[in-house]
Amino acid sequence: MATVFGTTFADRTTNYPDRVLTAQALPNNTTFTSSAFSFAKVAGRIELEIVANTSIVLVDTKTLKIELFWDKSATGSFSASRVINSYIASGSTLTIAAGTVVGLVTPESDVEQFAKIKFTTTADQSAHKVDAALYYRS
Repeated sequence: MATVFGTTFADRTTNYPDRVLTAQALPNNTTFTSSAFSFAKVAGRIELEIVANTSIVLVDTKTLKIELFWDKSATGSFSASRVINSYIASGSTLTIAAGTVVGLVTPESDVEQFAKIKFTTTADQSAHKVDAALYYRS
């Protein structure tokens, strides 16, 4: 079971998801963009899940933004995008526990076959890691 903002989702139908990122360090006050991966248009049958591999700590005023970029080609410009999630520590430190789903995306009709995940931070988050995987539903 996965919990996203208080809502619990049933386990996916596959026991072996396609790993996109494993223990990927977040960037140090900059951006990190994943390699392209297939995010084929299978409406409602595929989900991209991004999970905190370690706890993620944002001190006051610091941010973490997670975006999805897509293109019809694995070597394309990847200019189309959507913000998956954005975290802002406001007034105090924000701690995201290890195992927390920090992003969950089901492709919509405008998302092309290939995608990349972009992480942007305003602090050194390189000690904190995330995993990303594709889950398929029957």
